[in-house]
Amino acid sequence: MKIAVTSSGQELSSPVDPRFGRAAYIIIV
Repeated sequence: MKIAVTSSGQELSSPVDPRFGRAAYIIIV
């Protein structure tokens, strides 16, 4: 299973971005 999480940065340790539509990055875990 793959999960998409919005993020403020490119790393897994970056804070989560609450805006899904305008997020800077989307991390797939």
